[in-house]
Amino acid sequence: MPEPLSLSRALGMLGWRVPAAKRGRPLPSRLRAPADVEPVELDPALSTRQRREIRAPLRGGRTGTIRLGGAVARQLSPVTCGASVLLMLAAAGDPDLAAWLVAGSRSGVRPPELSMLAPHELAEPSAERRLALAQRSVHERARRDAVAGLPWPRRFGTPPWGAAREARFRGVRYTDVVVDDTDVAATRAVLETVRAANDLGIGVPLYTGGDVASGWDTALPRHVVLAVPAPSAPAGQLRLYEPGRGAVVAIEAEELLGRRRPHAALGGWTHVAWAVLPVEAFGR
Repeated sequence: MPEPLSLSRALGMLGWRVPAAKRGRPLPSRLRAPADVEPVELDPALSTRQRREIRAPLRGGRTGTIRLGGAVARQLSPVTCGASVLLMLAAAGDPDLAAWLVAGSRSGVRPPELSMLAPHELAEPSAERRLALAQRSVHERARRDAVAGLPWPRRFGTPPWGAAREARFRGVRYTDVVVDDTDVAATRAVLETVRAANDLGIGVPLYTGGDVASGWDTALPRHVVLAVPAPSAPAGQLRLYEPGRGAVVAIEAEELLGRRRPHAALGGWTHVAWAVLPVEAFGR
């Protein structure tokens, strides 16, 4: 049976490369630990559960549903999977943002992810509504200036290069790179970089999609998940925050090589098609 043709492989056969690919393969050894989190004075009125959610929005990578302020931390529109991932990545490194998501608490500094919100929206009492508002704000930021100074079409979600530009976690800078999971050596280099980043406490957004055989629309990056740090995970296993479910799901890294079947950890898609990696992995 011929190998399924993913978008990244098809683009490679046509001689198309994104700029990130010209830098060569990423090297995990180049990665460095992120900056320390600045201590934040939490409201004494917050409950123990709220404090726990603020300090560890992704629950240390443990599998299961993620809740913030009682609301499931899932994407709240069909186009905000990428925005949900970027929001959770930022919240994991910014207690001020996490405190607003969990309890509506605000300090004097407005996180960039909330920059598009009006004053009355910042005062929103509902945790689920706060998630929706923040996802909308992040989506608007990530899709602007996407192609020749024009915004990315809203219905197509978040472009990988927009995600790389907006990704925020404790001083880490990101870049985007196409992944062809039929190229085992190249994909291993990406996955080893993902695992090394996770070991340092850094989350990594991954775009997923289907095969050209089932239509170009499915072969395009269709969903975004977040590889999250998980100190308790077995060796060789990744923990992925899947925003469609609002949950962390486990998958063996080896299962991401040359896939032919969908997987729940990939949001029901088959392939990893794009990765948003720390730029340090490319020697920058």
